[in-house]
Amino acid sequence: MATAGSDNRASETENRFSPIKVFVVEDDHQIRRSLEIALTDEGYVVEAVADGETAHSRLRTDPPAIALIDLTLPGMSGLELCRSIRVENDLPNRSFPCSHRRGWPS
Repeated sequence: MATAGSDNRASETENRFSPIKVFVVEDDHQIRRSLEIALTDEGYVVEAVADGETAHSRLRTDPPAIALIDLTLPGMSGLELCRSIRVENDLPNRSFPCSHRRGWPS
């Protein structure tokens, strides 16, 4: 039988070790799904969207620990999305580093 004190300790442990939320923004369905599966298999909580506008809205309301953003998105590009987030300071008290990579080498 659990006591009130043990319930609180269990809750504190769960909060301390809660999974990291990763946000994936990728318009290619296969790449987006592959990232989602791989990250989930590694224990991350993943939210994935296909365009910059949806991503911008979600990032404002529920910021993740990490965002993986494709630069060549339809509509608002990934670079525009990163710039917008930085300018608007949507992620208070956090830095928002941006890095990019172009495709796989041939």
